[in-house]
Amino acid sequence: MIGIYKITEISTGRCYIGQSIRCHSHSANKKLGTQKGRWLEHHKRFPPALFTYEVVREVSNLQFMNSFEKFYIKLYDSHANGFNKTIGGSGMKVLYVSADTREKIRAAAKGRLSPKKGIKFPDSVSQDTKEKMRVSSLARWERYRQKKQEEIGDIS
Repeated sequence: MIGIYKITEISTGRCYIGQSIRCHSHSANKKLGTQKGRWLEHHKRFPPALFTYEVVREVSNLQFMNSFEKFYIKLYDSHANGFNKTIGGSGMKVLYVSADTREKIRAAAKGRLSPKKGIKFPDSVSQDTKEKMRVSSLARWERYRQKKQEEIGDIS
């Protein structure tokens, strides 16, 4: 059966919403504890009996699966308060990051130079080492430039 399924942790009510073209085999795998997936990362220690499995929507057309998955993830709030790591749909890589987490990331990044602004060396790197790195980088660039000139001919 093609459809959208919901796996709920009985004790907390937190859930995972997923889509499958074999909803019944997902149920069988879950009961046996052999189902692989992101929702199980949290539950590797727990027996499958602590979860309920249900098909929340049968879908007749594969084109609508992503839309229905997104709808049910939003309906059950399983992205922010459940086990879904994305907002659903094929290829969606949007992870939920709370305001506290964003603030921690911002604070940790404070004082770092942007990759576009160059390399920030720690104080433990000596001037001699920095010079060796600079010379090595220039030599690599020169070898690359010469190789490209040989490939396309001397333009200058």
